[in-house]
Amino acid sequence: MLLLFIACLGVQSQRFFNLTYEQVRVDSILPHFGYAIPLPENHQDSIYTVSIVYPEFAEMTRADIANYNANWGAALPEMPKLEQRIVISRKQAILNIGFCPLVFRNNRYQMLVGFMLKVETKALKRTHKREQTLTRVAPRAGRYAQNSVLANGRWAKIRVPASGVYQITENLIRQAGFNDLSKIKVYGYGGNLQNEMLEGAQLQATDDLKEVPTCIVGGKRLFYAKGPVSWEANNSAIRTRNPYSDYGYYFITQTSEEPLLVNENNFVSSFYPSPNDYHTLHEIDNFAWYQGGRNLFENTPIAQGTKKTYTIDAPVAGAGGSITVALSAGTATTAVVSLNGQRLGEMRVNIPTHYDKGNKTNFTINVAQFEAKNEVTIEVTKGGAARLDFISIASNSPRTAPNLHAADIPAAQYVHNITNQNLHAHGAADMVIIIPTSQKLRQEAERLKAFHEQHDAMRVQIVPADELYNEFASGTPDANAYRRYLKMLYDRADNETDQPKYLLLFGDCAWDNRMKQPTGAQRVLMITCCVLKAKTRLTR
Repeated sequence: MLLLFIACLGVQSQRFFNLTYEQVRVDSILPHFGYAIPLPENHQDSIYTVSIVYPEFAEMTRADIANYNANWGAALPEMPKLEQRIVISRKQAILNIGFCPLVFRNNRYQMLVGFMLKVETKALKRTHKREQTLTRVAPRAGRYAQNSVLANGRWAKIRVPASGVYQITENLIRQAGFNDLSKIKVYGYGGNLQNEMLEGAQLQATDDLKEVPTCIVGGKRLFYAKGPVSWEANNSAIRTRNPYSDYGYYFITQTSEEPLLVNENNFVSSFYPSPNDYHTLHEIDNFAWYQGGRNLFENTPIAQGTKKTYTIDAPVAGAGGSITVALSAGTATTAVVSLNGQRLGEMRVNIPTHYDKGNKTNFTINVAQFEAKNEVTIEVTKGGAARLDFISIASNSPRTAPNLHAADIPAAQYVHNITNQNLHAHGAADMVIIIPTSQKLRQEAERLKAFHEQHDAMRVQIVPADELYNEFASGTPDANAYRRYLKMLYDRADNETDQPKYLLLFGDCAWDNRMKQPTGAQRVLMITCCVLKAKTRLTR
């Protein structure tokens, strides 16, 4: 790895590089040159152009050529294809430059071993600068509430297993210690998987907890809730499942203020029709091919030479659409898929390398007309046992709107009451320690906090995992809540000194994020992260 750094960038910057053979040789990984240049605060007022000048090449060895053709084999360019982009790291704009130094010139395989990088800047015209100014976002610190709504009052957590209309019942509010249904308010945004790109507008829209509109129909207090499964579009073949939870969570409270009520028409039009109304899904998650990954499968193996039939309702009987079958296997496997006795096609699960414990494949086909109830048969004809991931139907028409006057509208489930909390009021912290929900490890975390405060003069914040979920994921377990909390601290920091520097997940991380496997361990949700130390790198 080669570490390179430019301290500042003027109107024009040049630097010459000499690469060693160890840095550009070819084995199982392609060599890659990377270079990072810090940009000034007004970088948006300029255009940056990077080019390679004064290139010097060396011949690739026979071994390098053989390794390249065996692993890649694609035609190489005469000059390296340079990629550049501007990124933000700890509020510092950086121009990232990268390319593969392998080329094919004059009918010979060569590698770039010496060159100069030329970086030129060109000021934007006044009209472009004005457009840039108008489109710049508001101050990042303004995205967040100064205090959480959970800081005061009595609160209870409730949950739903799937997206749909639910009611708040007298029995539910009594379990939570409330006594006046007309004064109950609902807060949150449910269990859909959060956008893992931390985009400003969405961070602001879902910051803390917002009140959910409710509707009174026939004496029933109704609200629309989002569960752990969502669909990107009406015709999506693949569902988006929240890998951290089987439920969507909300909060209820009782206040003297009037709740947010809407009439029946506005209530229905706020969620119907949505992509969920075009889909049905069969999925049972109780098996993993190895102890890792987000996706779980159904623990009903279909052995070679056998078949299994699943029944799935269509959103609308008689309508057309598409059906998707997702199948997994631990060895190369072939299966035939049939719908209502008619063969649809064949699926093949391939195992790419001997490192893979299993793999999955998706099979999607259009269907002219679905029955009300449809039988999907999977017959394994070759290979090992297969396990189902899911079956989904995407209809061309949405199911009928929910009948708000029906007697069988399900009630949300009471989970437990919560104590008041206010993570949104936290100030700057050098280190954040996230402890498991049980707080059984708090005493040890407090010892570590005291050590860092005494010996390193650090500002240390200890945060229970469930409190992060409450304020940054609507109460739904989601590792993204950890990131959003840190993002809040980062956005609020006025300088680099106040930006968070260390995150410690205190306790054993769980590969089984929905905690389907019984365990006595003190766990926090699995989250992967990396720390970027080098501004510039050359890696193989």
